Amino acid sequence: MTDAIQIITVKGASGGGSEFNLPPSSGKGVYLLVCELSENQEISIGKLGRFFFQKGEYLYVGSAFGPGGIGARVNHHLKISEKPHWHMDYLRKFVSIRELWLYETEKRLEHAWAHIFLNSPDARTPIPGFGSSDCMCKTHLFYLEESLRSHSRNTTASSIEARSVRVALTGFDSSA
Repeated sequence: MTDAIQIITVKGASGGGSEFNLPPSSGKGVYLLVCELSENQEISIGKLGRFFFQKGEYLYVGSAFGPGGIGARVNHHLKISEKPHWHMDYLRKFVSIRELWLYETEKRLEHAWAHIFLNSPDARTPIPGFGSSDCMCKTHLFYLEESLRSHSRNTTASSIEARSVRVALTGFDSSA
């Protein structure tokens, strides 16, 4: 387990799937998928319905506490699912995954991560309930007006790391 977010640039994870795979890991934790939608389009997201998606960058916050941990869950998202299960499976057919943020922890920090983006002036919530049907978060999917450039990415990663460590130590996130 580490106190740092591991950021991995993904090549070849387009809408058609990916040859890239994370090594098998039993490490549990939270992750962020940095995705790119190349054109405006309407997309059906399972029972949530049909939505208009603006081209650009999307961030999806998820957690992996089941068998196989982060490695298994992220590898699932890197492929196109023939039988979509999660909301991200429906969107995945249309987006390229450009980057992965991984944080091994036993704490369910995805809600703290989602709140960072909910409170960011640069992020919008395109679909209420996306990826958050099992929690009280408004959404786990965010649209960025501006791409997550390296300087803001490092600042955001530092903010997430600091909040993650605080929640892990205290069990409470006062800003959520």
